[in-house]
Amino acid sequence: MKSSTIISALPLLVLAPIANATCFTTGLEGDRTTGHDKVPRMCDYLAGDYAPGQAKHHAFTYSPNWYPRRWDFWITNTRNVVSHNSWDGCVEFLNREVDCLQGGETHYPTLGWTFHADPNDGPETDGQTGGMAWALTIKDHG
Repeated sequence: MKSSTIISALPLLVLAPIANATCFTTGLEGDRTTGHDKVPRMCDYLAGDYAPGQAKHHAFTYSPNWYPRRWDFWITNTRNVVSHNSWDGCVEFLNREVDCLQGGETHYPTLGWTFHADPNDGPETDGQTGGMAWALTIKDHG
């Protein structure tokens, strides 16, 4: 490898966030195509300002073979200050979790965020069954 190649790659290494990533190894396998299709809609709700330690959850239900399943998405601000989660960042990082066959969770300590996507059985617990059910949960962990 040429030294000029190494030097040109240095900014990417310095700017790349350090992450603690985990793909889940048990549980349901999610429909990743459906998950990826719905992530932008989830980020319409999950992007924005977060208080220190605040977590937000959003889920959608889909019905493969008439049996309701859902994707649950969580984003947590792990910093001790108010932080802004951009829509573009939300989409990028949640899609990484959907790429895991059984969902996953990644903590980015240098960015101060944790992203979580998890496929589950049953509809979202808002009283609806089948179709699309939406729910937003906000938890303060301060």
